[in-house]
Amino acid sequence: MSNQNLPAIVNPTVNLPILTQPDEVREILQENLDGMIPELPRVKFPSGGGLAFEIPGEDETSVASELVGVVVDQHSMNAYWSQKYDGQKNAPDCVSMDGKVGTARPDANVPWAGGCQDCATCPLNQFGSAEDGRGKACKNMKRVALLREGEILPLLITIPPTSVREWNTYMVNLTSKLKKPYSVVTKIKLTKATNASGITYSKGVFSRVKDLSKEEVAHLKEYAAGIKAILRNVTIDVTEVAEEIGDQSSDESIA
Repeated sequence: MSNQNLPAIVNPTVNLPILTQPDEVREILQENLDGMIPELPRVKFPSGGGLAFEIPGEDETSVASELVGVVVDQHSMNAYWSQKYDGQKNAPDCVSMDGKVGTARPDANVPWAGGCQDCATCPLNQFGSAEDGRGKACKNMKRVALLREGEILPLLITIPPTSVREWNTYMVNLTSKLKKPYSVVTKIKLTKATNASGITYSKGVFSRVKDLSKEEVAHLKEYAAGIKAILRNVTIDVTEVAEEIGDQSSDESIA
């Protein structure tokens, strides 16, 4: 991570070690994670309209009705699985970590196996390509890295296709206020929704809790820039989205 020698903040508005102990945090990250792509805790949206998140812990899983923290990275992510979920951590046949170009495994069940495919023109990324003839065979998602109080590494949250529009709207709202994701504290909650087939699913509700100070934003900007490369190399497996059974269509017109 970069080092701008930013001074520690004595009384921050949010309890983050990167604000109160920046030098120590940078040292620990550099020494402990050198050359590593860490297995960060991953959080998915629950099935069946559930209103609580399950958060993996060192010893046990905790449950929370909301997630609050600073978004230090967020990006589009597309993934296609040719086989239905069978309980295993199967990697996708084709995955795009930027929502623009997908890369397929050599043994993938797609015509471009072992190669790349432009997501915009991919036949599996068009409405009507899903088994039901309505949505997309490829899942258009967002990945959000949320740094919570007391932590120096973020949670990785997969925003499913059914909540991508709401996340995009939240990003547009921040943009209209000249706010970057790491300049505010964000809250993520869940509400129940029902798709056109009458299936109940969990939909995300995203809101800004408060703005951070200029000094806090400077620290978090540096942190986000330093950890971005690590986060963008953490791929996805089917267990992160397997239980997402709402309307699989999404609106990616707002990037």
